[in-house]
Amino acid sequence: MFQQEKPSVGVSTQDRLMSTSFRYEMNKGKPDNSALRMQQAAQIEEVYFKQQKQLEQNKYQQFKAKWVEQSAWSNVALRESAVNKQRQQELLLLRKAHLTVRFQICLKV
Repeated sequence: MFQQEKPSVGVSTQDRLMSTSFRYEMNKGKPDNSALRMQQAAQIEEVYFKQQKQLEQNKYQQFKAKWVEQSAWSNVALRESAVNKQRQQELLLLRKAHLTVRFQICLKV
């Protein structure tokens, strides 16, 4: 009445390898090294996550450095534009004064 299930076509090789019955069949009483393999996989995963974290930190540091540089250049540009506005206002006042003096000289003549 109870039939043993055959692996279906949709079951991957890794799924079959991870199944306990398959591992038991393959080992047939040999020592099971799955704990060691799991520990090695965990160590590899830990190294991978450390590398990913370091990459993220490096990207953030690069972004921060770039942002600081851009904001510094932005501050320089703001100062220069403020100085240019002040110079333009001074030139405008000088032109007005010059025209006023010329106009007054013309009236006296």
